[in-house]
Amino acid sequence: MVSTFTFAHHVLGVLIESDLNDELLHKVQAIILERLKENEKINLFIEIRTGSKISLTAFLKDLFFTLKHADQFQKIALVTDLIWFQKVMAVKDLVMNAEIRSFSNKNRMEAISWIAQ
Repeated sequence: MVSTFTFAHHVLGVLIESDLNDELLHKVQAIILERLKENEKINLFIEIRTGSKISLTAFLKDLFFTLKHADQFQKIALVTDLIWFQKVMAVKDLVMNAEIRSFSNKNRMEAISWIAQ
């Protein structure tokens, strides 16, 4: 299940409340692409709820999608307790111009504050 929220026209929040598989990733990417049609660059907040898992194919597709659209993100905040995914986001930070920060689920309010700036 995916929910979205908006702080400002250029800030998109996506809450992933179940396991992230190819089908769900496709929905998330469609939401992001719609927002990118309206804005040259966006801030993206992604929260993966505790207990959710990410399939390997969804992870790889997400990686390619993010890199393909790298110049369209100003900031990306990832909120998850999946430590391995946080580390991958740190690597993405090396190849993208966007500011990327990872937060644990307990620090989600800090992430919301940061992404909304």
